[in-house]
Amino acid sequence: MKDENRGVRLEDKKEGWVKVLKQTYNETSQNSQKFFWAIWKNC
Repeated sequence: MKDENRGVRLEDKKEGWVKVLKQTYNETSQNSQKFFWAIWKNC
């Protein structure tokens, strides 16, 4: 029982992190691309 509950909790945490990461990525993707290209051009 404990292991099953722990597994569910881990899955919930994973989904939560994925949502946060996706939201953060979507918000910063344009800035990241500009940053990447600035570095790429300088190299």
